[in-house]
Order: sequence, then structure tokens, then C-alpha cells
Amino acid sequence: MPKHWSEAEIAQILKSRLCSEGIEYYIKWRTGERSTWELRESFRTVHLFDAFDEAFRTAVANQLPLRKFEKKLVKERISRLKDGYIGKGSKHADNEISLSTPMYDLGYQPSEVVACVEVAGIRFALVAYRNDTRRDFVRFSEFQKRYPSLARTFIKERHLQHVFR
Repeated sequence: MPKHWSEAEIAQILKSRLCSEGIEYYIKWRTGERSTWELRESFRTVHLFDAFDEAFRTAVANQLPLRKFEKKLVKERISRLKDGYIGKGSKHADNEISLSTPMYDLGYQPSEVVACVEVAGIRFALVAYRNDTRRDFVRFSEFQKRYPSLARTFIKERHLQHVFR
């Protein structure tokens, strides 16, 4: 893909998402044009994207009520995800937090939602599994669709009904 835009045209990067071609960023343009989703590779330089990604990693690591080693793993895995190193079928070491294919898609049975955080307008859940020490960091909305009773239990036990209306 040709690099045809300059970062100088960006007023603000509002959020990011995964797509089939990589990571897209929702760009607010300095020209006042309607905000659009654009691939990082569409720009000649990527300094603003690096700053946005670092702020995202920091926000996730700081907001989750996790132990120190879990914060480090979340930050590292998001960094690797943003850099494109994690794909479907990636291998997970014990006690790792997965950000690729959810373990429930691989046949593991979730036991509970350990934590939830909202970053850049997207809620993520840290999911624990039965008979396994590994955890998944997945979009809460996707988890809630597949396992509504576990999601409801988490919301009720944490008294978060007002947040999830």
C-alpha cells in the first residue's frame, strides 16, 4: 500500500481496531473532514501512531486490577498485538495472557471474568479458565454474547450494573 498521507494532516487519533489487513486507526482530520478508519501503513511516518499505541498499552496496564506480573504480560501482549506478532493459533506459555484467538474458541471452558477495563471506548475482559492457569484478554461484548451467565455474574458481583446498561 502506498504511503500517501502525512501525520501533519491528523488532528487526533481517536481509537484503533483490528481488521483483516492489520490495525486501523480512527483519524480525526485537521481539515475538518469526516473522521475515517485508516491503516497505519497509509502514512509516511508513524510517530503519532507509536504515541497512541504506547498510551493504549499504559492505559490497559494501569487500569486493570491485576498483579504486577499480569500487568507486565498485558502490556507486552498488547504491544506484540499492535506490532502484528500475534496471529491465530499462536502458542501460549503457562500463566500467559492471550490476546489472539480466545481460548474458548480452542475448546477451553471459561470459569470467570477476573477483571474488566475500558480502553479507547472498548471494554476488555480478563477471562480465567477451568483446569488451566492461562487467561485470555478478550473483548467483553464478544465474551458476553458467548457466555452471558458468566458476564452477568461478574457484573453483579462487582456491582457494575450501572456501568453495563
